Amino acid sequence: MRTACRIAAKLFFFVLAAPGIAQEAGTLITGARIFDGVRSDLIEGQDVLIQDGMITAIGPDLDAPEGATVIDAQGRFLMPGFADMHAHLMFQMPFGIAFNADREYWAYVAATVAEQYLMQGFTTVRDVGGNSFSLKRAIDEGILSGPRVYPSGPMISQSSGHSDHRTDANEPGSLVFEPSIPMKYFHVAVADGRDEVLKTVREVLRRRASQIKISVGGGTGSFADPLDTTQYTADEIRAAVEAAEDWNTYVTAHVYNSDGIIRAVENGVKSIEHGNLMSEEAMRVMMEHDAWLSPQVIVYTFHPAGYNDEQKSQA
Repeated sequence: MRTACRIAAKLFFFVLAAPGIAQEAGTLITGARIFDGVRSDLIEGQDVLIQDGMITAIGPDLDAPEGATVIDAQGRFLMPGFADMHAHLMFQMPFGIAFNADREYWAYVAATVAEQYLMQGFTTVRDVGGNSFSLKRAIDEGILSGPRVYPSGPMISQSSGHSDHRTDANEPGSLVFEPSIPMKYFHVAVADGRDEVLKTVREVLRRRASQIKISVGGGTGSFADPLDTTQYTADEIRAAVEAAEDWNTYVTAHVYNSDGIIRAVENGVKSIEHGNLMSEEAMRVMMEHDAWLSPQVIVYTFHPAGYNDEQKSQA
């Protein structure tokens, strides 16, 4: 749990203002009841100055810089923006709809989801699976409303892994590879062997991914991989890590079980997504390798829209 707290705290204070709120001259907010993310009591009688997207001053009767926007909060609640460590902006629709929709529909839904995130107080999201590159660009350019996005691009897995959403109706990959709809739209990617993994990771980096996401264990949303499976060989994992490190970034991995966690961390993965079934041994290996944990406990409080009975039983 200590590692989970470290990663949450690191990004919670990294971004303190919503995109677009601070103009060049700054924004001064007065008359708010302030939660600073540390103390449980609210701060009153203090002003907040935002410049270049960051909170630069908190104090009584602050002077507004020339040309700054001044907002009277009139006693409303003010707090630092939330950071969602594990988001999927592109995957917010039932499977039956997603697998029968074109790219434009996926984009329209994601644009709405991004705005909902921002309106609920999330000013930063680490998007760990999905082709959110153009969504990020549209938000950064002020075309759409949404949080800052740190995209991983498509989650990468082996054939039969967590990114392989082909059904029994698809031809075997040894004959002809028929991509699933998410793969066709670059929301997921399937790569086998060192060479394919290197090429796929480099393609994702070409789209300016902030970090790389791979799968090293089974999942609830995919068709072919039970939760206890271990995915990707050590060499395949190292290939992804080497390509990411050459680009001065890191690899994060989807996995629930201990075997997958240990293999991933021992081969250079820096962040574990989920990890809910890990053993004490796996926790100790993570600590020894200074790896982060990003648990998503909320996924067990409800079933995502579109889950069938088999998927629900795994969740």
